[in-house]
Amino acid sequence: MTTARQSLARNQDGTVLVIGVFAAAFLVGTVYLVLGAGDAIEHRALMQDAADSGAYTMAVLHSRAMNMIALLNMVKISVAATITALLAIIVAATNTIAFIQSSPARLIALGAAIPLLTAILVKNTAQHAAVRGDADAVIRAADRAQETLRTRLPELAVAQANRTVVAYGAPIQRGNATVQPLPVRRGTPLTLCAQAVPLARPIALRAFAEVEPAGAKLHALGEAEIALLPSCLSIGAAAMELEPNTALGGERLQLRYTVNGAPVTQRGQQGVDVATWRKSQPASQASAVSFAQAEYYFDGVGAAAQLQADGLFTLGWRARFRRFSAQNLAGELGQACGQGGGCSNTSDVPDLAAKVSH
Repeated sequence: MTTARQSLARNQDGTVLVIGVFAAAFLVGTVYLVLGAGDAIEHRALMQDAADSGAYTMAVLHSRAMNMIALLNMVKISVAATITALLAIIVAATNTIAFIQSSPARLIALGAAIPLLTAILVKNTAQHAAVRGDADAVIRAADRAQETLRTRLPELAVAQANRTVVAYGAPIQRGNATVQPLPVRRGTPLTLCAQAVPLARPIALRAFAEVEPAGAKLHALGEAEIALLPSCLSIGAAAMELEPNTALGGERLQLRYTVNGAPVTQRGQQGVDVATWRKSQPASQASAVSFAQAEYYFDGVGAAAQLQADGLFTLGWRARFRRFSAQNLAGELGQACGQGGGCSNTSDVPDLAAKVSH
């Protein structure tokens, strides 16, 4: 009996079979882990890619709108400079002729300049009459275009971002973002004239280059210089500018985007469970929400960049990603869900916001 037991203990028949069973179980588990974890990683990557696309799409469109507003400001400046120069020439020619004719002595000394001054007056008066109506129409059209961009472009940007996100397909279901007008406002005519007058000055002064004698020429140049700013202000044109306290890199230029999708698949959750020894959180709505943040900014350095951005007279607005941060994530998520047609359960928003990490 003892010999039989010893023989059975030494018997190695079937060892390979037992090892093979355990190895097969391990390999099957490993394959399932790889497939499941892969599903979870792919799910997260797609959700985050969609959120990134939505945020960046909005930032790009916002930056293009800011550049368009700046371009329209430059159009206004060009138009205002042209009208300002014509008005200054008309005022200077009129006042100089009156100045010469007001005294017999000046009429004798400077009267030779009157025919040329009269020709300048007639020519520029005709040009002003010909272009003033169109110039006013251009300024009004630019005003309307800028206001439309300010109020409507953010809505169009969110709509375009939503279309971009939905195009990803499953598991993405919808995208949401808060719509807010561009941080610009109508400035004052004085701000625009500060840019337009330097452009108008050479035109206005050059008109009297051939006036003789020198006394009449100097008087006309002085009158033109004096008339430049009042002439510009009489046009009433104003440029758009950044709203006060809108700092580059500040909160007002940040755009956050939320993507809602289906939870991670059961296989993906099981794969994560295997990888974490059943210590992972169950699949929930948190696995089906992704956030991203981008901003539009003026491409420049230091205080000079802020000054150029404030005036909105230079093209240089760009878009870029920013690290996600929100002081009131739950509030923004609830607002975004409401604007996007509603999340699955808005009462869970505070808990959901606490679970989300980026």
